[in-house]
Amino acid sequence: MEEEKKDEGIFTKQKINFHPKSEITNLLACNNLLVLALKNGVVMRIPLQQPDKQTEIDVPHSSGDRIAHLHLDPTGKHLLISMAEGDVFYLHASMSKVKALPKLKGNVISAVGWNQQFGKDMDTGFIVVGTSKGLLFETELVQAGQVQYWKQLYSVSDDPSQPQPIVGLELHRCSTPPNRWCLFVATPGTLYPFAGTVSLQSTSTWTTTEHSGHLLPLFLADARIHTLDPVPPTNGPTGLKVYPMFGDDPPTRFAWVTAVGVKYGRMDTSAADAFRMTVDDELLTHPEMNGRPDFPLGIALTEFHLLLVYHDRLVAVSTMNEQVMYEDYLGQKFGKIGGVTRDPASGMIWVFTDKSVLRYRPVDEARYVWKIYLDRGEYLLARQHASGNQSAFDLVLRKQGEKLINEKKFVAAAEVLSMTNAPFEETALKFVTAEDRNGLKTFLEKKLDQLEPMDKTRRDMLVLWLLEVHLTELGEVKSGVVPADQGPTKTEFDQARYKALREQFRFFLGRTAVVETIKGNSESVYQMMNTHGDTDSLLFFAHMLRDYDTVVNLHIQQEMHQDALKVLVSQLLITSCLRIISVEYIINLPLSSLA
Repeated sequence: MEEEKKDEGIFTKQKINFHPKSEITNLLACNNLLVLALKNGVVMRIPLQQPDKQTEIDVPHSSGDRIAHLHLDPTGKHLLISMAEGDVFYLHASMSKVKALPKLKGNVISAVGWNQQFGKDMDTGFIVVGTSKGLLFETELVQAGQVQYWKQLYSVSDDPSQPQPIVGLELHRCSTPPNRWCLFVATPGTLYPFAGTVSLQSTSTWTTTEHSGHLLPLFLADARIHTLDPVPPTNGPTGLKVYPMFGDDPPTRFAWVTAVGVKYGRMDTSAADAFRMTVDDELLTHPEMNGRPDFPLGIALTEFHLLLVYHDRLVAVSTMNEQVMYEDYLGQKFGKIGGVTRDPASGMIWVFTDKSVLRYRPVDEARYVWKIYLDRGEYLLARQHASGNQSAFDLVLRKQGEKLINEKKFVAAAEVLSMTNAPFEETALKFVTAEDRNGLKTFLEKKLDQLEPMDKTRRDMLVLWLLEVHLTELGEVKSGVVPADQGPTKTEFDQARYKALREQFRFFLGRTAVVETIKGNSESVYQMMNTHGDTDSLLFFAHMLRDYDTVVNLHIQQEMHQDALKVLVSQLLITSCLRIISVEYIINLPLSSLA
């Protein structure tokens, strides 16, 4: 099939150039397989990876009958075909002819809840079938079309004269605990949530009279239901969609189409109460046209968007802020629009008319999501979705950092702002102005970590600035220590803080980048420490540089003669260093030290 391409927004539209022999009445797409129902009673199958191998299969029907519904499982292996007059057929991907299912005859199958956990290539596993009269059945198809059993589970219609058709079914294993399953049943005005523990006993020996099925425990207790008031007419827009539809994990989002609007929100299948499995739901009301609601002809659900197809256009609405993020006006150019579907495996969106098929390929569908999260102040999610866009990611970090500064969370702000491309001086000034030394230290250290090894000028600048900050902080804390008799609590706290800061400083001095800087700028560092009068740091620094002349001098200046002598002896520097020791100091040394 050749394609004409047209690029637009977050989707790329592609018209599939083929000409069916009759009008298209339905279309489904699963696992790169297109299945179309035609008005003449033919089912077309088009494997998208091998489109030249499409097949056309006749479905037996009377002259007044038609294909009412198609139901294709997510793997694309199993297809149920329901006729308007009550016949039901099965078609496996390997079959070239449909197989009648007489046990299901008399029912118009309007919805199917497929079993993704236990469905296999040739077997469906236990599934749920809903009818146009509001009846729920459980069944299992094995060996490419044999009905293993057929059991009625429930009826949503209280008044048989006014049946409520089942328009959507979703069967899933819950996230917790094991063997707990949930089933969501949608009618035009009601959403029924069911949940319970399921027996997974093999059905290989069951018959239609021997067992009640796997899912009966879900219906043993009265379910609380979600209803619309008043109940809308049955001929309005209806349907239930979930996301994701494919895989072992349960869905996390839902959309329920009603005559009132589209209710959408999150799904939490771990909730103990099935009623509370749909959470944070919102209602997107239908737009109006000429004073009347403009109902969608179909809906698809992605991670971030509702895709609604109307009589003349396709619209993608963000589920995060209800803004229209994409709109493609189709008019009647491609024929009368029939509906929309989404392939759960590939993520492709398919729109069909009575004579054409259009494919919409997502193109960075989440490109605006980061901005929505940013506007909400959800910075971690904004960063996650902006990670592929450097300018957006940088903006998110700056906004988050500014908020943290306003909240006086300076260390956290420093960690965030250090990752931005903002001018260094501009960001450092924020912490200087705020007079928060911890934030400034964190910012400078993070920037030091990010430097390339060859960037020695910036390295030296950062290290010397950090030295100044550390020394200032140590000096301020040390000068604030008071005698023990004037306040033991404060004294102990200040001394403990001083020791902690001193340890941090000494750890900082041991960093490779710091060592390289201070070795090349030892005179500046000595001068800085002298200015602050920090003898402890001077001694530590001199020891680190193995500058024992300075070590001895400092001990002598503090009248720590024994310590000076020990250094002289241990380093065998007596001869070279005695010249700097005055006779006065030698005389003052205790005789015991010279013994």
